[in-house]
Amino acid sequence: MINMLKFKEYVDFLQKKDFSEFFLYYVLEIALFESLYIRYGTEEFEEKIKDYIDTKVLKEFEQTDEAKGILDVIVNALRTGRNSYKNNICIVQLNTTFESYLYKFAQHWLENRIGILDECSVSLKELRQLEKEELIYQKIDDFIHDTLFKKDYEHIFSAINKRFKVNLNFDKNDLEALNEFYAIRNVIVHSSGRIDIRYKSKFPDSGYDIGDKVYISDDYLEKIERLLLKIIMKIDKLLISQFPELIFNLKKFTQSSFTPLKLK
Repeated sequence: MINMLKFKEYVDFLQKKDFSEFFLYYVLEIALFESLYIRYGTEEFEEKIKDYIDTKVLKEFEQTDEAKGILDVIVNALRTGRNSYKNNICIVQLNTTFESYLYKFAQHWLENRIGILDECSVSLKELRQLEKEELIYQKIDDFIHDTLFKKDYEHIFSAINKRFKVNLNFDKNDLEALNEFYAIRNVIVHSSGRIDIRYKSKFPDSGYDIGDKVYISDDYLEKIERLLLKIIMKIDKLLISQFPELIFNLKKFTQSSFTPLKLK
């Protein structure tokens, strides 16, 4: 079983800090993914789902390169039960959840600082086809993908600093580790887990040769999760300083009554 940050660590941390609802979604998704995926990534689960994967998912899964790449990783993980494949799954999930947080951060900032988009161009076609609110959300989405999230993480945070007029600075080594993490994610998804020329050209001293199978150790996985949490904590501190209404009241939440989900 993979030993990532224990759920108790999350709870202890959350009780001592102010944080946004977006941050809560991040840590809960990671914690739940870890507990549920690792629980069901077993031979027993494999037997129950194998036929479904072979007869239904492979035929109906969206036939894009990325979808097929992710499915390949999932199928291999379920069929072999090997930790290396499970770790590959976790790398993909960590990236997805991390970028989801970044998107929510940027989206909320732009929705409440809409003047940042004043210079965005609008076509007559868009004016004809979209209502004002739809057009604004479309321009926010375009701005995030085309201006902020266009290149590597140095560019992303540099663009955020420039456009949002903030000062989010990160250690150069941390940004390099983030970029390599994303490159490894791409190798897993797009190259069936084998080192390609794009990864090798960006990280020539990684120790991998082109065609090598990438190996994700438990230690590397935990290192990356801690790095992502460190980065998000800094972003979240900025976010709630500007938008205190986003601060999540954990005490009120934990005192509320609810019926826990029961898993069979």
